[in-house]
Amino acid sequence: MRNINNFNTFSVNEATLRGNTGLPGEDQGKPSDSFIDAVISANREEADRIQREHGQDVFNLMGNAMQAMRMQTGKEKELSDLAVEIISEVYGSFIDDVVLDLKITTRPQQDMKEKMKECPECEAKVKLKDQEIIDEINKRKIFRTIQQGKGLNVKEIINLPKVAKRLKQILGDEKGEEYRILANKIATGAHFFDLTLTPDQKKSMFRQAPPGACDIQITKYKPESNDELDVNKILKDLEQGKIDDEIDEAMEGAESTVVARATDFGLLIHESVKGIYKLITQVLLMGVGDDLGTEAAEIVKDNTETFFDEIEEQAIGKTLQKILGIIINSNARVGEILFNINSAADDRSLTPEQRAAAEDNAVNNSAYFIEQLHFLVYGKLATIKPARECLEFFHSILEQSIDPETKRLKSREQLMRIQDRSKIDPIINQTLDDMDAEKEYQDYIKKYGKPKKPDGNQGGGSSMPGFDAFGLN
Repeated sequence: MRNINNFNTFSVNEATLRGNTGLPGEDQGKPSDSFIDAVISANREEADRIQREHGQDVFNLMGNAMQAMRMQTGKEKELSDLAVEIISEVYGSFIDDVVLDLKITTRPQQDMKEKMKECPECEAKVKLKDQEIIDEINKRKIFRTIQQGKGLNVKEIINLPKVAKRLKQILGDEKGEEYRILANKIATGAHFFDLTLTPDQKKSMFRQAPPGACDIQITKYKPESNDELDVNKILKDLEQGKIDDEIDEAMEGAESTVVARATDFGLLIHESVKGIYKLITQVLLMGVGDDLGTEAAEIVKDNTETFFDEIEEQAIGKTLQKILGIIINSNARVGEILFNINSAADDRSLTPEQRAAAEDNAVNNSAYFIEQLHFLVYGKLATIKPARECLEFFHSILEQSIDPETKRLKSREQLMRIQDRSKIDPIINQTLDDMDAEKEYQDYIKKYGKPKKPDGNQGGGSSMPGFDAFGLN
């Protein structure tokens, strides 16, 4: 029997990124330079740069947020629908089976306030002695940090030509462009405070006016037989990571919904991307329940979903996902695909208008490809078992991101030329094969219609290992 004591005297600090063996410098058995210290140094420089170059945006963050709310008045539904449209295009058929419930709201999220009332100290009280569970906590924290980082990368989406065009259609040419620029200013100001505010300051800010929230809900149940099943019990067990034959059978008819609420379009995109990546962290939790039991899954959840966790993830996440993204994008096959996408705009026979349209399409399609690639790569990484092996994978990749002489993060150019790609490239190449198979399957559907029960290797939501079985993809 596992030696686990719930809700006793365990300090939340043991569940933070400090001591996470997936990060260089945090594993006593593997002496190396500290990744967290290098990120903190980089964040300090980034905050100084933002204050120098965008000091007005930092100072006027709340004013810009209020201005955005005024500009969107009467257009909240159209902008919410646009968020659904864009997120659907960005992640493509890989989230076809996921319902997107994305809405702009002018009211602070009461559920967020209630969550903080339930956990005033925002700390998990658990005493852990089982190394497998500690490894699962560390693994899930890394993926939650990536989730936060991807959400904070909102400018990559709101500056797409497709988004700029649609904002002008909804708000008018001049107002639409002004609104997009304002969304950039809000994102910049918010990022500064992500890098500089203390946990207590952030807790106070969110208690007063939570700007947004996201979640995943299992929203539909379709019984396959006339036998009665306790649906509420099934959904509760799923949240705790408990999987059994009854649940597995019932989930074949289940539908997953990403729910996001925010006060403006830019923040809604931010929360929506976090929600999409929460699919991965939810699958991780279900896997813990399947492998180690319900009690273990509860402990992992309690030690990775406190408000303190989110604050820390925001401070580290953007830099972590940026580093991993550069390394993923530097794969040789990825480079060839991006070159082919962008070369479509080089056709000399195009008129100026056609060339401009082709360039916009290339920018959009490149972004869609990269976002889908990253989502699927992280999904594959999440399936690495046991958790210790996954942590060793991250350690081996991130160790190469630190300059051994300066103890600082390497430049983009240096990250693109890391020496040992023996672990990451096979996963990227397999993901690209999956994406090719998915494209072939979608082309088949367009031509012949969707088969009643497609082969598991053909795509259509099945190229993400583990997602289809849980009703998440």
